[in-house]
Formats: sequence, C-alpha cells, structure tokens
Amino acid sequence: MSRFCTWCRKEVPVIQRSRKEEKSDEICECCLEHLKVSAVANQASIDDLPVPILVFELYAGTYIITTSANKRACEVLGRDRQETVQHLVGNVFACVHACLPEGCGRSTHCSGCALRNVIVDTYQKCSPQYEVQATLKRSIDGQAVSSSLSLSTIKSGNMVILRLDRIVAVN
Repeated sequence: MSRFCTWCRKEVPVIQRSRKEEKSDEICECCLEHLKVSAVANQASIDDLPVPILVFELYAGTYIITTSANKRACEVLGRDRQETVQHLVGNVFACVHACLPEGCGRSTHCSGCALRNVIVDTYQKCSPQYEVQATLKRSIDGQAVSSSLSLSTIKSGNMVILRLDRIVAVN
C-alpha cells in the first residue's frame, strides 16, 4: 500500500516507522527537507514551487505574521510581495474582521477563525494538517465575500508553512 505526499503529490511507499515518526509520513523526505531549507534560507526556491506557499511566525501567541510567500501565493491572493510579507495573516488574506479597530488577532471574531486556528494548532501541536476546510469572509473590491479555503500546514522550526490548496468565492 502506498500513500501520496501532500505537497508534491508523488507516491511515497509506506515503510515501518516508530510511533513518534508516524505523524510526518504523509510528506516525502525530499519535500520536507526542501520546505525546511527554502523557507528559512532562500525565497527563490519557494518561488519555484507551483503551489501557493506562505510561511508564518507566531508572535506573543496572538499575532501571526507572514515571513515569506512565493509568487504563486501572491498571484492567488491578488497581492504583491510588499502587501504579503511582514503583514498579519488577516490582512494578507483580506479578512473583513482585520479592518476592525481591534485588528487581526484581537477582535472577538479571531478566536473562531479557521485560518488562524489551523496555523496555531500546527505550531502548538507540531503536527501537520492536510486539506483542512475553512471559510473566511474576505473584503474583495470593497465587498464582503465568503471564501472557501483548503489549507495544508507543517511546522518547521519556529515557523508554520502553509500550502493554499484552494480558495474559491462562494457568494
């Protein structure tokens, strides 16, 4: 029986692993190493990936800051790199609640935010998450639009790497 790497979608043979290693067996070693190295050291190497990738750091347990984003992520989100890197996650994804006076991470809406929760859970539990379904109310051209997202995450050091599998307006 085989599994498929959630990042590159290539077949990964099932091998015996200890219980401690089981949570990482759905990403191939090549992708895991590439993501760890590239997210930290080389923006150009994540730019080459054909899927939208964003890298986040958690500050003070409340603020989720984008530290890196590849070209594909910027295209999908309709933002340039200056509007993506070193910004709060809600601002990057154009969350309507990020524009409230409390801002991203501090409003009453943030505790229920699926995007925020998948990043925080991955960071705290050190466990990758695959194709998590989420809904986010986004501000697109001044209009509130509900968007359906599919997200996959993995922790690398003090960062969470997020692959944006799908983002579709549902209104």
